[in-house]
Amino acid sequence: PSAPTPTTSSGSSVHAGYPDRFLTRLVQACEEWGADSVTVSMEARSHAGSCFQVAAAAAQNSILGTGGSAHRAAGGRRWVDHGHHALFKMSAFTGVGGYDETFSHNEDAELDARLAASKGRILLAGDIVIDYYPRTTARALARQYFKFG
Repeated sequence: PSAPTPTTSSGSSVHAGYPDRFLTRLVQACEEWGADSVTVSMEARSHAGSCFQVAAAAAQNSILGTGGSAHRAAGGRRWVDHGHHALFKMSAFTGVGGYDETFSHNEDAELDARLAASKGRILLAGDIVIDYYPRTTARALARQYFKFG
């Protein structure tokens, strides 16, 4: 039998899982490296056991699915131009105006571009890995990617 889909108290599907001491490790990385933003690696996994989700996770973990993005592979720490947002110094976040609320999707990449333009430093803490759970059906994944543009 497949595992139940993780949900929030409101019944929404959960699309990520976080390691122990996640916040403590982020703060330590930020302080040790003097970063304005800390991003983390992400590994796609199946939690529902659906054949589609297993295949989607495998594709999203491949070079074809990631395009070679640094934040899609675990590893060491290094400076990057974009990643999965995990922690910001509030001064850096507010200094570039925060997320642009007119964006329905991809506001993270747009914010990273503004942060980089202002000489902000984005650290990839590749040793801190979150689990990402892809959509469980082709229809749900197509809807998500359509909204991405």
